[in-house]
Formats: sequence, C-alpha cells, structure tokens
Amino acid sequence: MSLKKLLSIGMAAVISFGVQTKVNAYFLDENTIGEYFYNIRIIMLWNTRQMGLMVKGQIPFDTETLTHWAKNVAVGSHQIMETLIPLGAEKQFAQWNKRENFENFEEFKARLTKVEEESLKLAEVSKTAMMVKEIEPQFRNLVKACKSCHKGTIKPTKTKLEKLIHANSADAIEYRQAVMETIKWNVKLMSVMVKGKIPFDAETFAKTAEFVVFTSKMPLEGFIEEDNDQGDTNAKPAIWENWTDFKAKMAQLQEETAKLANVSKTATTMKKVTPQFLNTTQVCKSCHKKYRK
Repeated sequence: MSLKKLLSIGMAAVISFGVQTKVNAYFLDENTIGEYFYNIRIIMLWNTRQMGLMVKGQIPFDTETLTHWAKNVAVGSHQIMETLIPLGAEKQFAQWNKRENFENFEEFKARLTKVEEESLKLAEVSKTAMMVKEIEPQFRNLVKACKSCHKGTIKPTKTKLEKLIHANSADAIEYRQAVMETIKWNVKLMSVMVKGKIPFDAETFAKTAEFVVFTSKMPLEGFIEEDNDQGDTNAKPAIWENWTDFKAKMAQLQEETAKLANVSKTATTMKKVTPQFLNTTQVCKSCHKKYRK
C-alpha cells in the first residue's frame, strides 16, 4: 500500500459534508475527541521508541520493520490533522494544552505537519537503507520534530519521548491499550451506522474499515513476553499460555477486517456491509471472551 493511500485512509471521510454534524455530536458525547487524540499519540510514541531501539542497536536493524514503524507515525499524525482537528476543533484539544485556552492551535498544526513530513521522509529513506547510519540522521530529524511539538503545545503523556530506549511492560500495556481503543473508536463509528443511529455514508464506512485493517496489525507487538498479566491490564495469563492460538486470533482479526474493507469499497447500502461487519465484531468478542479479564 502506498504512503499516499495510507494517508487517505482512516476517518478522513468523516469530515465530509453530510455526516460531519451527526458523527461529531455522537462521538463528542460518548468517545471524546481528546481521549482518541491521546491514544493516537501513544501509538506514535511507541513506534518512535521502537525505531529508537533499532537506531541504538538494541534490536536488529530491519528495513521493512523500520519502514512500517515510520508509516505508523505518519498515519497517526495525519489522522490527527485530517480527522481529529476538524471534528474536535480547539475546545476538545484545550484539555491537552498547557494553556487554559488553545491560543496556539495554528502553531500546533504546523508542528504536527512537520512530524508527518519527517516521518514520511524516514519511511522513504528506510526502504533502501542497508545500515543504521543511513537512516539515523533522518530519525534524529523526526525526534526533533516530535520534541518540538510536545514541548511547545501539549501536556506530556505517561510515555515520554526521552524514554525512547527504555522499554518496559508498562509502556507495552499502554501502547496495546491505545491501539485497542483506537480500533474500538473506529469500529463504533461503523456500528452506529449499522444500527441506524447515523446515516450510512459509503465513503466514510469504507475508509474507516481500511483504517481498522491498518491498526489491526499493531497490537500484537504490545504483548511482550516479559509482561504476562502484570501491571494495569485486563489481559489474562492465558494469552501467554496459549500464544499460538492468540496469534491466530489476531491474524483472524486482520483477515476479517480486510474482508470488510474489501466489501465496503463497492457497497452502496448498509445491507451490503452488515454481514461482514458482524463477522468482524464476532472475532473481537470471541477473543475478548477467552483472553480478557
């Protein structure tokens, strides 16, 4: 999938005229934009930290993996720019700002755009890199852009950028929970369409489904071996006791979300996507029943 396509997926279509108002009203009540924004940030920080581990030589250098992480950061920043900002506007972001009022909203957008640009450059460089030293300068540029964005505009998260090379189970738990909440937020958008709470919008549904496909590939790396069921988590020990089965269920989630995205590309009515949507949510429920406290 091209970077251009990756940056067009997700919830960008939510801001299209016709469904924006109803989606906005529904989600501002039940899933605040601020919470979703926080989860996207955690995902971006985790992927940046993983790249930091690779640059520091603490994990093996791999161009495909590095490109994947860089794309995750790019998609995350674009998700905020194209979806959360139009939906939430200044009021929702004020709670994450250091000031009482979001007086530097335009500055924030400019700095976030810089993060997106630098992550895209890193993804391109990493495609053909043969060793760390070829990508390290661009990685440093990305880290600098991230720090600038965090320092100047928003409150720090639990996972600080300065802790890039200090992985622990708490970070992994926070990351995977952020991914799961991000998936949940997007599945809920599709769900309210299926239930008729907001009008069916084919473009919005299709792009949302494709973003879920993208994020469904993220959670597994957050279940690090040392973690088990320790920390503030609802994960059962059964995950690590039945790791092969758990991985199979995560793969099944990717398969079913991919089918949903494929069906939704040409669907013009809710009836066309509902069966596969229900199949997808059933996979989620099955996994939760067995592996979540």
